[in-house]
Amino acid sequence: DPRDPNSDRMVAERQGGGWRISGFSPDGSQAVVIQEISVARAPLWRLDLASGAMAPIGDPARTIAHSSARFAPDGTLVAIGRPAGPATTALHPSVVLM
Repeated sequence: DPRDPNSDRMVAERQGGGWRISGFSPDGSQAVVIQEISVARAPLWRLDLASGAMAPIGDPARTIAHSSARFAPDGTLVAIGRPAGPATTALHPSVVLM
């Protein structure tokens, strides 16, 4: 409860910088997290808010920069990203439903 400071708790802690929450599931049980490693590589992770467990969404070693990810009202995950290479400089995003 954000109104109650006594309810604060650590959900997850990761080494290094570049981690950010991009969106929350409609039921509030999960978050989608972007790990900004470089301009060409920003994998997505699913964070379970109850346990703090994180699981990769797709292959975290893949060279793709996700710029945004949100949950749709039905719980479907929508990610916006662009692959590394010539398409990166053209800044043509791709939409991926997960």
